[in-house]
Amino acid sequence: MKRVWATDQLETDLRRAGCLIVAGADEVGRGAIAGPLVTAVVVLPEHWTEPVCDSKLLTYKMRARLSDYILRGADGYGIGIVAVEEIDRLGLPEALRLGFERCLEDIDLPVSHILLDGNIDFLQDYRVTTTVIGGDRLSINIAAASIVAKHFRDELMRELALVHPEYHFEQNVGYGTAAHLEALRQHGFSPQHRRSFQVKL
Repeated sequence: MKRVWATDQLETDLRRAGCLIVAGADEVGRGAIAGPLVTAVVVLPEHWTEPVCDSKLLTYKMRARLSDYILRGADGYGIGIVAVEEIDRLGLPEALRLGFERCLEDIDLPVSHILLDGNIDFLQDYRVTTTVIGGDRLSINIAAASIVAKHFRDELMRELALVHPEYHFEQNVGYGTAAHLEALRQHGFSPQHRRSFQVKL
């Protein structure tokens, strides 16, 4: 898939309209069958120069480097983690809302506007937001949030792989690959598997 670098046009338009601090928000792990949901909110400096794009278009090494660079250079960022137990209890839409709320509690900035990847506003009652379909390819702040969330969650899954090596979380990062489903058939569900997703084996 061709790598498309995001721009700051959406952020610039919002700043011209009076929104001084524009954040980008994205999530990782929505479709996984194991592991937590991770959300991120990022506010990059107005004259950011390091190219960023959809995290799925980057290699692990590129994401690791860019995530570190973003966290060191951002005006502010927040990360939200929603545990498997919370996902099962609340359901995915409310879990996503909770994750984004935790991000905004974590960020130490008075955010004026949030650009949220996708077409569903999980924060419609919380703050002023704009949903952006394919936002991680259009907005530098959403792209940065996608990189931070993806790298953060991948590292969490690598740690869980040490506890549950039979599921190879370091490779599938909790998604339902053929090898992962075969491991489930052999070993059953671990505490890190989402029971509410009703995985067919």
